[in-house]
Amino acid sequence: MTEFAKSRKIYIYKHDKCDPPIVVFMRAKQRLAEERYNVFYNNCEHFAHYCKTGEPISPQVEKAKEIIGDNGVAFADDLSQNFINVINLVQSSKKSIEDTLNEWRNKDDENRDDSFLKLF
Repeated sequence: MTEFAKSRKIYIYKHDKCDPPIVVFMRAKQRLAEERYNVFYNNCEHFAHYCKTGEPISPQVEKAKEIIGDNGVAFADDLSQNFINVINLVQSSKKSIEDTLNEWRNKDDENRDDSFLKLF
C-alpha cells in the first residue's frame, strides 16, 4: 500500500451492497489487460465500483454531470481526446524526424571520403 500510495492519503469507500469477494476478484482479473481508459467513461473509479457491484459508475463523474451536464462532460471528453491525439501526433512526428535524421547521418557516413585521414 505504501508503494501504491506514494506517501499520499488512501481513501476507503465502503459500499452498502457489494458482491462476494470471489466475484469481485473475478471481475477485476477479467479486466486486467484492458486498455480502454477514459477519464469520463472508464476510469479507475468506474473499474473499482464495477468490480465491487457490477455497475461501472463514478461518483466524481456523476457530480461533474450535475454541475456541467452530460453535454459538458461529452465536450470535456472530446477536448481531452483531441489533446491526446495531438500529443500522439507530436510524438509520432518526433520519432519520424529522428529516424530521418539518423538515416541521413548514416548515408553521410557511407558516402564520406575518408582518404585524407590515411595521410595521418
